[in-house]
Amino acid sequence: SLRPYPSVRPERADGNLRMHREFSEMKIVLPLIHLDSLVFTPLPQLLLKQQLVLDGVCASEDVVILEFSREDDLAAAFTEIMSHQPAIVGWSCYVWSFRAVRQVSRAIKEYSPRTKVVWGGPHVSEKPRWFAQEYASCCDYVIGWYGELSFSQLVKALREGDADPAHIPAYTASHDASCAKAPEFDELP
Repeated sequence: SLRPYPSVRPERADGNLRMHREFSEMKIVLPLIHLDSLVFTPLPQLLLKQQLVLDGVCASEDVVILEFSREDDLAAAFTEIMSHQPAIVGWSCYVWSFRAVRQVSRAIKEYSPRTKVVWGGPHVSEKPRWFAQEYASCCDYVIGWYGELSFSQLVKALREGDADPAHIPAYTASHDASCAKAPEFDELP
């Protein structure tokens, strides 16, 4: 079990993580756990960040990309993620990293229940509804397939306080994401 480092406990003055219109009030962390010690910034995290900025959802400096290796200490990864006091943590899930993603996500939800955890990537794309239901204690939303547009729409909805599942293009334990669809290739950034 991961132990949080007390000095990085996220706090909000208003007691919740409803997103404010000011960019400086919202931090998004996009962590990735690599297969081995070869660490490189993968295209999915860069595209997610680019889409958020292009859509005017947040400023570039409010989106942090963090990279870890499977050999890294998960408690240290958790501490690094939480040191940014994120409102949203968006993971790209792969077969080789899913167990670690699940552990760190569970620690995030236990430590900071108001932080929204979003899963995407190839490991969860085949059955996003199943993952949302099976791992409801670890994540709040699951986005299937190409997630750039859906993630940006989800962040925008959360930022504006729109919790209506009909407007959120992601799966939850109780919502089937009927408004979520994979974009056509010419719709992608």
